[in-house]
Amino acid sequence: VQVGDVVKKYVAVGSGESTTLQPADPDNAFYWQSTDETKQVSAWYIGKGYNNVPPTKTNPAWKWSVQSNQNDKGYQQSDFLYAPQTTCSFGGTSSLTFSHKTAKVVINIRKYGVPTDDKDIESITILRTMLTGSTVNINGELTFSGKGEYSRESITPKLSGQNTNVSFEANKPAETALASYQALVIPDNDIFSTPIEIKIKGYTPFKYNPYVQGTIDKWESGMQYTY
Repeated sequence: VQVGDVVKKYVAVGSGESTTLQPADPDNAFYWQSTDETKQVSAWYIGKGYNNVPPTKTNPAWKWSVQSNQNDKGYQQSDFLYAPQTTCSFGGTSSLTFSHKTAKVVINIRKYGVPTDDKDIESITILRTMLTGSTVNINGELTFSGKGEYSRESITPKLSGQNTNVSFEANKPAETALASYQALVIPDNDIFSTPIEIKIKGYTPFKYNPYVQGTIDKWESGMQYTY
């Protein structure tokens, strides 16, 4: 949590809209010096750990990246949440509104044709995604570094079970997916060469290109894309 130029570690207590932030220890508490004082407060959550260096006008960016393997803890470690500055007064109640600065990719595999059992699926991989060298500006937005400062690598999504009520075909009844996967990715302005590779036992890997000409050509911050 940042108040003015000072950053201190707070922990989340509760869940949903009732979540409150409390100091990690007494030394991390912020105090009001007078009852008529107001404070400008912002906050962030970085899945890989605590970062007490705020982006400023003179130091406008953080280096940050998502995890290449998002199974187990990798998915949560790939998240980045940011709550922009809000005014807090003594004795009042103010809310910090956090938003995801990554984009979310959901992949549903249909029980149709070749894959009839989830054990038929050897692997799901998102190829050539923006993984490293991303930056965070003073408003908490994820952007990209210049040439040579970033790389494109593969991401292994997290197996998230079986999504229900999935529309695999227009004007057809919704179905339950054979298997569903999800990954948090860096916002990308060019997904033309970012295919999703699906390996089924006994078959040549299938590559699906999420780029749809004239409609979706990028992954935006805070948005979910389902394939």
